[in-house]
Formats: sequence, C-alpha cells, structure tokens
Amino acid sequence: MDYWLMEISVAAIAAACGCLATAAAFNAVTGKPASIIAGNWRKYVWSILFALPAIIIFHYPAPMSLVLLALVAWLILAPSAASKYVFGPKDADWSFLIMLHSAFAFTTITVIIVLHRYLVTD
Repeated sequence: MDYWLMEISVAAIAAACGCLATAAAFNAVTGKPASIIAGNWRKYVWSILFALPAIIIFHYPAPMSLVLLALVAWLILAPSAASKYVFGPKDADWSFLIMLHSAFAFTTITVIIVLHRYLVTD
C-alpha cells in the first residue's frame, strides 16, 4: 500500500477511536446517551480532519517528548476551540470541552502509536 495512503488510514482509524472515546467521556460526565456524539457522522469527519495534522506532527524530527506534547496540545485545543467558537454549544465551559477532547487526544495518540508500531513501515 502507498505510504501516505497508509498514513491517512492510520489517521482515520485513530480519529474514529478518538471520537468513540469522546462519546464515552460525554456519557460518563453528563449521563446523556453516547450516541449523541457516536451516532453523528459529522463528528467522525471532523475528527479525521483534526487527526490528519497529527500525522504530520508525529513525523516531525524532534525529540518524542516534544512531539507528544505538540500532539496533545493540538488534539485538545483545536477541537475545543472549534467546538466553542464554530460548532457549538457556544455556552459550553472550556473545562468541559478540554475534558472531552482529552479523551479524544489520548485515544487518538495511542492508536496512532500502536498502528505505527505494528502496521506502518517507513
């Protein structure tokens, strides 16, 4: 398989897993059905769009600790800002959005690392 097609596939799989983790966190905190997030195909599309730059960040030639810090920052702050200012609910607290997107970030990063370890060959 073409290398970049594999990278895009990794981003898509990781983003879908991250979106499901976000739905689970949403359910755990609010008690509302996870399907509000997990059942909305638009959430998956946006998750993939946020995960694509993560693949580029993952390959940045820097110490892995800095790369992971950049990944965490991007995958928490970008979706949180988009939720707050673009998609809504606009009145959601930053702490709530950061908590939800922390689940997204850590799941997405974990899946990227695992898939790279076992599937992607440079």
